[in-house]
Amino acid sequence: SKARTSGRRKPRVFRAEKDYTELAESAGRILRKGGLMLVSTNAASIAPIFFLKMVEDGLLRAGHKMDIAEFAGQGPDFPVTPDATPHLKSFWIRVR
Repeated sequence: SKARTSGRRKPRVFRAEKDYTELAESAGRILRKGGLMLVSTNAASIAPIFFLKMVEDGLLRAGHKMDIAEFAGQGPDFPVTPDATPHLKSFWIRVR
C-alpha cells in the first residue's frame, strides 16, 4: 500500500510495512490517555500480529500503552481463503 506524502520536504512514498510505526507515534502524540484510535491497513503483506506490533511500538515511543478495543477484518463480500492473510486489518485501540 502506497500513498504520496508532501510538504516542505521532498515528497516520499508511504509504505505501511516500514512507516506505520512512525504514523502511530505521530498519532499517539496528539492523543490523551483514554483516547481511542482507529488503525487500519489493507496491506496483504502485513500479518495482523505484526501490524499491531508496529502500532504498539509507535505508541510506546509517544509515551502510551495500548489496549485493543475491537478488531474488524474483511467483510463477507471479500472472503479470505484459510491459507491467506486477510488484506484488511482494522483495530480500535484505546491508549493509556
